[in-house]
Amino acid sequence: MFSGTVHANVRDLERALILDAEGEVTGFNYGPTDAGLDTLLLTAMESLILCLRGAFSVLPSPCQSALDAIHQEFTSLHEEVFPENET
Repeated sequence: MFSGTVHANVRDLERALILDAEGEVTGFNYGPTDAGLDTLLLTAMESLILCLRGAFSVLPSPCQSALDAIHQEFTSLHEEVFPENET
């Protein structure tokens, strides 16, 4: 997720092209898209959970068991959103 292209190159722009049956460009898809947003948000959420678990593992806090439970629920949500054959 975090190794995507930072600067656009020609291959990155190909997905914005609308082609006809002969492969000729007839238009462009432009504007914001929500493609890949679910993957981005799930990655960000798991990163936050793991950072909090790490912080609370060295700090005296009764929250560790709650964070473990949250991470377990997150894992089942991730498996529901992305079945094994999609990841």
